[in-house]
Amino acid sequence: MARSWKHGKKKPKYLDDITHSVKRVKPESAIDPLSSGKFLGLYDESLLMEKFEKAGILDILNRKGYRKLVLSITRRDEFKSSLFVDFQSDRDEPTRLIELIVREGVFRPKQNFLEGFDFDEGLSMLMIEWLALQDPKASFPPDRPRLPGQEHPGVGMLKYMQGVLFSFGRETYKDAIIDIPEFYHSAVIYSRLYSELYSRSYSFFSPVDAGQLQAMLRDFKGFPLADVSFAVALDCLRNS
Repeated sequence: MARSWKHGKKKPKYLDDITHSVKRVKPESAIDPLSSGKFLGLYDESLLMEKFEKAGILDILNRKGYRKLVLSITRRDEFKSSLFVDFQSDRDEPTRLIELIVREGVFRPKQNFLEGFDFDEGLSMLMIEWLALQDPKASFPPDRPRLPGQEHPGVGMLKYMQGVLFSFGRETYKDAIIDIPEFYHSAVIYSRLYSELYSRSYSFFSPVDAGQLQAMLRDFKGFPLADVSFAVALDCLRNS
């Protein structure tokens, strides 16, 4: 059986909230965003499977024994889409492999760190509200313990999913993709991944937050990532 992750709505620190009152930015030639049964109003199951195959995601899942996949697509409203990927199973067991929830909107910062840049009209953006990639049949090894929010180990394809997200952004005419990590370890993993693979494409919007994360990485060098992330999540971290 598939189990949905329970998570709260992310609260962007530097962004005005994206609501139904925000007008979407797209050219007239774009496909109707309310197309029934299509992710982001563009992608049906076959197109999504093509993207997963091209990105190498299907190969990874196949090597782990997940071959019969089931995709569930929900267009929640004009702005939000969700995609769930499960594997077929005759047993009563967790089957969820991927959860992706994205929201389209306009980026208008509450605080502008870019002197001379005008955000009044906003930038068309794709916000990653939730992304989970997991291997429900795997167990946590001693050297890679469970992280906050995890019920199963990761499936090892985050960097491949980034290529899929890039294509979503390009093909829906977005100016940017925004992700707000929900946990400390997510920020660490993303920052390392982006600096190693996408240094010219990803960056912090806030240099203040970038500096804070760099300071934490410096001060907690040598500490297990899981311990630090749980300390942050449980409000057990103190600046002394």
